Amino acid sequence: MESPCHVVYVCFQVDDLVVLVCEVNKDNTKAKWLKDGNELQSTNRFRVSKDGRKHMLEIHDITLDDEAQYVCKVCI
Repeated sequence: MESPCHVVYVCFQVDDLVVLVCEVNKDNTKAKWLKDGNELQSTNRFRVSKDGRKHMLEIHDITLDDEAQYVCKVCI
């Protein structure tokens, strides 16, 4: 069974801070963030974090190169 998918299109200005949030049903659910199909790890510009059921991706100082499809993939 495939999990529900919500598509959101957003626009931002260069140098903005972007925060994407994926909220799941259970606290212990694991998830990972993908950018154009490639798994993201925390760096100085990309911060991957979790707070309870919320999985967050922060993108600091956004640039035109950050234009992509971002997906929160839930691991069941």
